[in-house]
Amino acid sequence: MATDDLVGEYGEGATCQEAVRDLFSSLYESLELLRERRDQLGERLAQDLALLEACL
Repeated sequence: MATDDLVGEYGEGATCQEAVRDLFSSLYESLELLRERRDQLGERLAQDLALLEACL
């Protein structure tokens, strides 16, 4: 399992590489969903979006 402590996402896999790959997939999916709803986000999710945009 690979985790991201900033936004609370995680990835799973049989190997470390698979877990990290799954984590990045989850992070990019979250980024797209948050971007689609940017105008409707509360403060916490807006902060998560800013972090993801800065890191990815």
